[in-house]
Amino acid sequence: MSRYLPLLSGIAIGVLLAVACHTDYKKRIIPNAIPILILAAGFFTSGSLLMKFVNLAAMVLIIVVAEKSLHQHSGGGDIKLYLALSFALGLLSLGIVLMETILIYAIYHVLTQIFGANAPDLLSDPKLFPALIVGQNIWKETGYGTIIYLAALSSVDVQLYEAAKIDGAGRWQLMWHVTLPAIRGTIVLMLIMKVGQLLNTSYEQIFLMQNSMNRAASDVFDTYVYTKGITGGQYSLATATGLFKSTISMLMVVTANKIAKLCGESGLY
Repeated sequence: MSRYLPLLSGIAIGVLLAVACHTDYKKRIIPNAIPILILAAGFFTSGSLLMKFVNLAAMVLIIVVAEKSLHQHSGGGDIKLYLALSFALGLLSLGIVLMETILIYAIYHVLTQIFGANAPDLLSDPKLFPALIVGQNIWKETGYGTIIYLAALSSVDVQLYEAAKIDGAGRWQLMWHVTLPAIRGTIVLMLIMKVGQLLNTSYEQIFLMQNSMNRAASDVFDTYVYTKGITGGQYSLATATGLFKSTISMLMVVTANKIAKLCGESGLY
């Protein structure tokens, strides 16, 4: 059981972070219980206890220097959350989160400098919400796809490239006649998997960004099921919606797999 404690602690910290983001966005407050629970979960994450306290002390120093340099003061809840995360996850993981947060604020600052008071509100404008979700998904999924395709490229026989170069093939011809045919199976497999996920959006991603002003553009199957089923008590409608979504997704996967077989690929089954 002890070897699963770091994994369970990480999952608990992720859930607590999602709750903190939701309450901070909706109520502009982070309850004291969340940093305390993250701090408690930090005792069970991987890493030595001494390094955890070193990270905590370093985070205190970073916060003091940052606030003195920028002449701005963070909220008490934010500081408590940063301190708890530095203890539980370490400065490296927390640094990645802070870099993403700084990047978001930097983009918004650039927009306000360009458009002034008429700067677009990314979370309130329904017209901008789809583009925002697409950009986030590209950012989130690019790394996974890159790893898969790099593994496929590494398995291509080098002798094929050497033989094609002897025959006078250029760079584009190598890509079109050697690389793409060699990894065609991986491309088809990734396509089938993505087709099955077209109706699946990250529920927590949509839910945390959803508000009354963008609900018309941000309501998806998962949030609709939550609103109608759990919040509204219409369990039969929510069940039917979920069943409809699963059926359509399965049909899309079967169709994509059938097309892949007609094109000469093996498919998923």
